[in-house]
Amino acid sequence: QCEMIEVLSGKTVPGKVSKFSYNKKEAANQLCGQYEKLLTFLKGHGALLNPVKPEFLLDLEDFKRVKGITEPLEEDTPRTLWHDMCDGFAVVSEQAWTSVMLQVFKIFVLYRFTTRQLRTIPGYDESNMPIDRSMSGSNLYSISECVLLKWMTGHYLKAMPSTAARVTNFGTPLRDSMVFYSLLVSHWPVESQSAVALMTDIFAR
Repeated sequence: QCEMIEVLSGKTVPGKVSKFSYNKKEAANQLCGQYEKLLTFLKGHGALLNPVKPEFLLDLEDFKRVKGITEPLEEDTPRTLWHDMCDGFAVVSEQAWTSVMLQVFKIFVLYRFTTRQLRTIPGYDESNMPIDRSMSGSNLYSISECVLLKWMTGHYLKAMPSTAARVTNFGTPLRDSMVFYSLLVSHWPVESQSAVALMTDIFAR
């Protein structure tokens, strides 16, 4: 993971362990420390990862070693929150890694998208775009995220001018897949006739 982040960011990720201990518990703690420094590095570049703890990025066995969890429980040993977390650790770990990877994409890839670059993308036509003052100076989305929303809106309006609306967020407007289909139509000409047939069928109902 560190190598991929270094390629995307062009920066050296601090805290990489060069040699892990042969002792499994010590090695698990070393890896947890490495992940802690990784999260600090990402948050220092603007990643929103406060809910993600370094131990959530470990595998289950290393998580147990770091937290000192022994199973099965010995008699009279109270069950803790960490024991309960072990039962659903696969979901916790998956969510943690998904959050990390999405934030890596946001801060090291998406930030490269600018309004100037948007105007140079082949197939993008700004002439039919509505004036969108709400997206300028947004305190919710970054400039790059606003550019991405504008790019999706442009192709949506181009592919389905009769039904399309401005894409203002990454939630509700994307749930029916029509925006994604419009992007496909714009970049895969063979689908253009399918789009015409689709819209004809919708208005014929």
